[in-house]
Amino acid sequence: MNQLLETAWQQPQHYVAIHNKNFRKQPQNNDMGFITNDFKRIGHAERKSIFEIFKAASRGQCIIPANYEMDFNSPIKLGSFRFISSSLILVDIDDDTEKTNPTEVLAQLKDKCTGLFYTFSHGIKGNRYRLVFQLDRPLTDKDLYKRVVLLLLDDLSKLGLPVDRNVSSYRN
Repeated sequence: MNQLLETAWQQPQHYVAIHNKNFRKQPQNNDMGFITNDFKRIGHAERKSIFEIFKAASRGQCIIPANYEMDFNSPIKLGSFRFISSSLILVDIDDDTEKTNPTEVLAQLKDKCTGLFYTFSHGIKGNRYRLVFQLDRPLTDKDLYKRVVLLLLDDLSKLGLPVDRNVSSYRN
C-alpha cells in the first residue's frame, strides 16, 4: 500500500473538489442541494492525484473536476461557481441497452483515457460509467474547455459510445 501511495504522489496533480460524505446510492433532491451548498462553503478545489480522485469516486464521493472560486456578486444565495481551470474531463456513458463492455471500452481508449469508474446507476439502468481523461495542461478558458469536451463527445459518439450530452457542465 505504501508503494501505491508513493506512486500516487508522483502522478500529475489535478484541481478537484471532493465532497466529504460517502454515498451508497445516488444523491437526490435535497441531498444534491446540500452537496452544492457544501461545495460553495468550501469555496475552492485542492490538488489531488488521479489515484486519490479514483479512490474518492469508488467511495461514492461527489467530485467537481475543476478549479473554481465563488462569485459572491451573483444573485444566487451563497454565490455561484466561477470556473478557473480544469485538467480533467469526465464523460458519462449511459448505455441502457448494455451494448458496451466497460473493460473493452477502456482497452479501446487506452492511449487517451486514464480510467473509468461506475456510477450509482450502473447495473440498475444498464452500463453506467464515467470515463476520465487527463489533459496535458489545464485549460483556463471555460468556452475552450467546453469546445474540447464537445469534440471529445463527438469522437466518442463516432466510436458508438452512448455519451450523455445533458451534463450541465458541458452546456453552461
